[in-house]
Parts: sequence; C-alpha cells; structure tokens
Amino acid sequence: MLLINTPLSLEQVKGLEKAARLTGHTRTEIIQLAVDSYLQDFDDQQATLDRIHNNPASLDIDWDEVATYFRD
Repeated sequence: MLLINTPLSLEQVKGLEKAARLTGHTRTEIIQLAVDSYLQDFDDQQATLDRIHNNPASLDIDWDEVATYFRD
C-alpha cells in the first residue's frame, strides 16, 4: 500500500472522527472506503458516458413509456 498525505478542513476531520466513533472503523478505513466509493461512482459515470458517446440514439426517450412505468 502507498501512503498519501492530504490536507483536510477542520469540518472534514470532525466529520471523519464522528463517523469513526459511530461506526467503529478507523479514520483510515473510512477514508479508504470513501475513496473506493468515489472511484466506483467515477467508473460507473465513465461507462455511462462511453455508452452515450458510442450510441447517441440511446439518448432518445419515449416519454409515454416513462409515464407508464411510473404510473404502474
């Protein structure tokens, strides 16, 4: 594992300490989980953008179909 140092605001540190206290995780574990979550979201967003870029027709929305979906 690599060690990365980064500055955090006082509010971020307080939030991190509160989360650690309430979850029983260490601050390091919470930061690692947060980075993992961010990277997964980033990968999902990139995959979606790639699909849209490769198939612009996928942007066509049938609003009647959407309305039916939410009514049922």
